[in-house]
Amino acid sequence: MALIAGAGNPTGGSNPAGTGTALNYLGEHAYAYSGSIGVTNTETTLLDFNTGSNYIVGNFEAINGFNGSTNDDYLWLLSMDDQAVMALNLTSSKDLDSNPLAIIIPPFTRVIVTCQNVTDTSSHDMGACITGRVY
Repeated sequence: MALIAGAGNPTGGSNPAGTGTALNYLGEHAYAYSGSIGVTNTETTLLDFNTGSNYIVGNFEAINGFNGSTNDDYLWLLSMDDQAVMALNLTSSKDLDSNPLAIIIPPFTRVIVTCQNVTDTSSHDMGACITGRVY
């Protein structure tokens, strides 16, 4: 099935199966996979996209483990239209329970997911994904 590039897909569907900061549409579904990104004590953007004219019912998941566990503490922030709506402060990312968190994303919304090492300046590979159904 070919990728359907929607209004909320700023890349025009150029990366249908890969990683990046954009939201991808595939039929009635949408997904964004950041891939492995080195995160230090500076707030680092993992995902940054705009939704189209429909809303999305889905899940958000913070990901650790691209290069093994770490004892550092990490803060993931999910913002919609420049307002933080979800924060996940993991006291030890090696203990990360990867159960996804349910979210609803309204139409015409800018979504940004960031991550920051709040323990020290070391860099570890983190990620984020959002998957859902488009209505």
